Amino acid sequence: MRFSARAGRHDLNSRGNESITVLVKAYRPVTTTLETDGRRRTLLLEPRGDGELQIRPASEGILRLAALDEITVINPFFAAADRYPIAADGSVTVRDLDGAAQYQGVVLVRGMAPFVGAIAGLPQRLELRLDPGLRIAGRVLDTEGLPIARALVTTEGTIESLNGFRYEQEVRTDADGRFAVTGLLAGEVLVKACAAGRACEEATVELDAGGNTKPLGFELGLGHDLRLVVQDELGRPVAGATVVDTRIFR
Repeated sequence: MRFSARAGRHDLNSRGNESITVLVKAYRPVTTTLETDGRRRTLLLEPRGDGELQIRPASEGILRLAALDEITVINPFFAAADRYPIAADGSVTVRDLDGAAQYQGVVLVRGMAPFVGAIAGLPQRLELRLDPGLRIAGRVLDTEGLPIARALVTTEGTIESLNGFRYEQEVRTDADGRFAVTGLLAGEVLVKACAAGRACEEATVELDAGGNTKPLGFELGLGHDLRLVVQDELGRPVAGATVVDTRIFR
């Protein structure tokens, strides 16, 4: 079946209670049930479009995207936004978006500063060049002053314009215990250093727009042993259970 290109009308012969789906390019499909009461029905079609994004320099990452009218006080950005993986070539395509809506998004790539932006008027193809952002450097040692290689250093910052959305960066120390974390925004940043078998240590840094901050120093002591007994609801020990502490080391 085809609709008139000018009038958008089509008359159908129907026995009633039949379901039809209307497919029009650049609009969302609409499914309705036909009635045999002789009245003309009007269908309202919603425009749709694809959003294509190319990241420079090319790198894997995550795009978080939400329609502006879905972001509220009780449904903030981090809850409303969908996740879309960015491929290794820096490309991501989001299909079947509402062409009449406005969207708010953030691009998250390791080592690069988060990019916050809005998009409307779909379909669109955009190219985005990311910036390495601000930097925090330092060194991780043990209690005897010896460097700890491959310690995990994570940072957590906040994007206030996205309802306090939190972003993270992470690196590992080199053989001399030194690290440098890039991809940070101005503001308060929580820095945490962890190593296997040792207690974690953290510090809060206030980054200004110039990125001026003193090198950080972490001294990690031996961690405490923790003995756990895993039981079922009847108090019986469970053999072969796996216990994972995601707060400390990954």
